[in-house]
Amino acid sequence: MTEKKSRRLDSLDDKRKSLPHGGVGTETIDLNSLFAKDVTDSGSFEIQGEIWTTAFGKVLQALPIPILLVDQPGNIMAANKACRKIGAGYKMMVGKPFSRLFAIPPDALQCESLVSTVLSTRKTSVWEALLKIDKNSIWGRLTFRSIRMRDQRCLLVLVEDLSLEKKQRLLDKKNKEDLETRVKERTEQLRRLNEELLSEVADRKRSEEALRKSEERFRQIAENAGEWIWEVDPKGVYRYCSSAVESILGYSPDELVGKKHFYDLFAPEVREDLKEAALAAFGCKEPFQNFLNPNVHKNGEIRILETSGSPVQDNKGNLIGYRGTDKEITDRRKTEEALRTSEALLSNALTMAHLGPWEYDVTKDLNAYAFNSE
Repeated sequence: MTEKKSRRLDSLDDKRKSLPHGGVGTETIDLNSLFAKDVTDSGSFEIQGEIWTTAFGKVLQALPIPILLVDQPGNIMAANKACRKIGAGYKMMVGKPFSRLFAIPPDALQCESLVSTVLSTRKTSVWEALLKIDKNSIWGRLTFRSIRMRDQRCLLVLVEDLSLEKKQRLLDKKNKEDLETRVKERTEQLRRLNEELLSEVADRKRSEEALRKSEERFRQIAENAGEWIWEVDPKGVYRYCSSAVESILGYSPDELVGKKHFYDLFAPEVREDLKEAALAAFGCKEPFQNFLNPNVHKNGEIRILETSGSPVQDNKGNLIGYRGTDKEITDRRKTEEALRTSEALLSNALTMAHLGPWEYDVTKDLNAYAFNSE
């Protein structure tokens, strides 16, 4: 007897038959072997009262997942003990429409449609929905499968509890939406920052262009005025020289920039003294004006220059060099020397002639002389 019952239980998965239905292969579990002694000769079976005493009913009760049998009108015929996972009042649902388990009206309509479709096509269908009994609810994956007991056809509905999975899905969806929102916000921030950066770059380019034009105008004016524009680093090495240096000292800018210190051009006899004075000004970061210094021309001649400069500092106040101009005053100095010599000679002549300085009286159109008493 035991072996016979085991064969019946094993036939649950093995007894599948492919039945024609409108030219489409169908899949139905044949339960005749399980109900051979439980179904009446007329094919009727009072499943509500007697299923749990059958071998099939015992199999359903042993399974840990909720299982329901639904008849062709769509009413619940039976529910195993595992249905308490849906709600403690699951027994009260037997005999009532299966669609009442669905809390959302569109889901109830979808359920009725699926019951009809699976019974009609005999094709297995899987669906996910929210099921509710009393105040308890779960998110379930429902597998609808057509079963046959002689002439009676119904649905076997397996319910997998996906509540935790659903919560995780919703959490993942929320996290994804939050991430997408943050990415969108960050992208917008980066877009605005990029626009601001482009605007700043454009402003800087305009400022640099304006500065370049201003410096170019200044160089042109300075060079036309015969002034040599220069810039040196903190050690006094030339970083920039305008082309005017060539007309003043005979050197091209390339011969000086990065190769010579400003004091290398001083006359040898005063080089050390002038170098010390200039570097002292560098150390104090002080500007200077009209600093007279003799320089040696490339041809060996001495040229007198009048130098003015200002310190160049970074945004932290560190000295990064000096910038300024040189103007040649050799001829002017010669003229001044000649004038001083003439004045001295005149003074000596007047002294020897016992005459003091003379003045011209505009009102009388007369020259007035002051005689020395000596």
